Amino acid sequence: METATLQNRFSLTKDGKYYDATFSVEGDTVSVLYWARQGVVRLIGKAEGSAPEQTARKLLRQLI
Repeated sequence: METATLQNRFSLTKDGKYYDATFSVEGDTVSVLYWARQGVVRLIGKAEGSAPEQTARKLLRQLI
C-alpha cells in the first residue's frame, strides 16, 4: 500500500475572483492540483527554499 500525502489548501485572488487549489510536497517537488473549467490541472515544480507554499502560489499564478 502506498503512503498518502498530506494535501494543503490555499487560495489566490486575481481580478476579484478566488482561485482555490491544493498542494503537496514530496522531497523537493511541489505538486499543485487546480480544478479548472476544462478539468483538473496538475502543476509540478521544484520547491524553492523552506517555503513550499510560496512555490505552489507561484505555479498557480503562472497558470491563471
